[in-house]
Amino acid sequence: MAAIDPKQTDGHRILTPTDVPEARVDLRSNGCLRRLSYMNEAKTVRVFLLVCGVGLIPIALGYGAVPSATMKALYGITVNELGQTHIMRVIMFLYFGMASLWLVGAFKPGVTGSALIACGVFMLSIAAGRLSSFAVDGIPHWYFVAFTIVEIICGSLAIFFYRKVQSAGT
Repeated sequence: MAAIDPKQTDGHRILTPTDVPEARVDLRSNGCLRRLSYMNEAKTVRVFLLVCGVGLIPIALGYGAVPSATMKALYGITVNELGQTHIMRVIMFLYFGMASLWLVGAFKPGVTGSALIACGVFMLSIAAGRLSSFAVDGIPHWYFVAFTIVEIICGSLAIFFYRKVQSAGT
């Protein structure tokens, strides 16, 4: 510990974290805990965006890869006109675009906030469409209800994570 001239400090000893080893350890561990907490949150957001992005790809393929076969097999819908096939392929690429944004957001911190907003808007919009259909058309097969629950949960989580990311940045 360095000697401090009492004349320069008006007789009071000024301690710094480096003067007291215990304080230095506490300060370092506190900073590490904050960084560790932030790293765990960032990892959770990354995994969330990865799951959403990767999970949307097979759904997109189901809509547009071979719509005449998949729509019939999955939903009992006959897609046999060029216009119908076109619409299904457009939906497929809309889903691919969203999945791409979410996957980029998982690995590029500068895009994470935008990816989370897009995920939240996408999921909650799909869920709102399903809920409005339930109200107007009635309750469909159980898996559409399950999809709706998953979309509400994922959309809500995306908004929750976005708020966490924003508060961590300020």
